[in-house]
Amino acid sequence: KKMSKPSVTYFNFHGGRGWAVRLLLTLQGVDFEDRRINFPDWVGGEKAKTRYGSMPVYQEDDFVLHQSNSILRYLGYKYNMYPENPQQRALVDELMDAVEDLGAQVGATLHMPDEEKKAARKKLGDETVPFFFKAYVTARASQAGATEGHLVGDSMTVADIKFSGVMRWLRSGMLDDFDSSSTEGYPELDAVHNAVCN
Repeated sequence: KKMSKPSVTYFNFHGGRGWAVRLLLTLQGVDFEDRRINFPDWVGGEKAKTRYGSMPVYQEDDFVLHQSNSILRYLGYKYNMYPENPQQRALVDELMDAVEDLGAQVGATLHMPDEEKKAARKKLGDETVPFFFKAYVTARASQAGATEGHLVGDSMTVADIKFSGVMRWLRSGMLDDFDSSSTEGYPELDAVHNAVCN
């Protein structure tokens, strides 16, 4: 039977966890339905339709997948963006989890009261981003054979795409009181971001 085109359901937002999924499919030339949910519709009924009360959600025919890293891994397998080598694959997983950790800390500031948010965003720039970015560089350097523009190995992986999504968010100007210059000074990571975005 003919497959219907896959769909990605996520907020109507240029960034975040859904952006990486949309980008991967776009880079692979996949024709997909881009379902963008506005916040009132999310709280008004869409949230209740999801397994875990979260997005993104990926669907192809009867197969529905939740959780952004699981979706990225599945698509990585499918489109050859997830390494064959078990150690490289594990390092991709480590970096995806660590990028998720940073994204969660940024996300936690979104609904804080103003004064608390201001302090938390300052801490992101002063401590959190440098801590994680240095760790990503260290993880990248721990393997033999990472080539320029890639976190793991010598070709683009789902870790690169996920990292680029968070880098894009941090540099978007959408995060008030966050000093985006804290993302600068990491040429290895800039090269990854540029390889994904170009």
